[in-house]
Amino acid sequence: MSYTIAIAGARGLAGREILSLLEKDETFPVGRVRALGRGRMREEDNLPWRGGKIPVETFQASLEGVDLLFLCLPPQAAREVGVQALDAGAKVVDLSGAFQEGPLVVPELNPWALEEAEGVVRSPNCTSVILALSLHGLQKTAGLGGVVVTTFQAVSGAGKAALEQLRREGEGKKAVPVLGGRIAGNVLPWVGGSSSLPGRSREEADLAFQVPDLLGQEDLVVEATCVRVPVPRGHCLSVACRLGEPITPEGARDAFESVPGVEVWKEEGSPTPDQILGTQEVWIGRIRLSRALDPGLLFWVAADQLVRGTALNALGLARLMLRGADRPG
Repeated sequence: MSYTIAIAGARGLAGREILSLLEKDETFPVGRVRALGRGRMREEDNLPWRGGKIPVETFQASLEGVDLLFLCLPPQAAREVGVQALDAGAKVVDLSGAFQEGPLVVPELNPWALEEAEGVVRSPNCTSVILALSLHGLQKTAGLGGVVVTTFQAVSGAGKAALEQLRREGEGKKAVPVLGGRIAGNVLPWVGGSSSLPGRSREEADLAFQVPDLLGQEDLVVEATCVRVPVPRGHCLSVACRLGEPITPEGARDAFESVPGVEVWKEEGSPTPDQILGTQEVWIGRIRLSRALDPGLLFWVAADQLVRGTALNALGLARLMLRGADRPG
């Protein structure tokens, strides 16, 4: 059986990455793809698809016949389109944060949470996906007592306008500071807006709330400092975690690689954004025992956030929603 898939926000970075993965994945049961975008549509806005082109329709287009919608829009615009899709009988994978009533799911971690879904499933913040996947093997093997993480987040995480800011500033041109300050040759230690957690940005709060939820450990404390760095694409994380039991670096390597899609870096040095661009894995490097946390572990993480943290997770959720998911015994 094949399905009609729609992508709202298909011209954005996340929407284009989902479309690209769909195009390459011959196992995904897609029969027809529809692209939705904001503003006036022109022929040059059409998107490539398997040797042809897909016209980009406006949000006012009927969603009758759509089986599943990927929602890749700012929350304000996303809610209206998502409700329209639900009313038309479609399932919704929400990457926008517009819906709070659906479960938060990473297929490799908690697919059974989809049992709670009533038409909508939420794909977590891309950094939350990457961090939770990197921690899961340690959680299973040694237990987690607490996590302190510093993130180094690429500009593309804030969208096309942020990439344009980086480009223009790098060329010495005036740019709209959509990131809240200059980014070329600089770092910005605040990512996203404010949050309900005192002194924490929205991104830091997402990690604090979402990662324990995804790991099924609500008492896990995650403290984060999120930093925007002048890199176009690819997030990195420096992680320190207190463990429930001691573990050797060799045991930690085995624990990391017990999780599908998590790989220990075996090349010289440590994984960096330019080395992992376009890959589907969460890459782990610099594994060492902590001197401050006993027992504890320090490690480095790198991942293409648009692929692993965003599009690949969304496609995994779509598969589960269309086929159903069983809780492992």
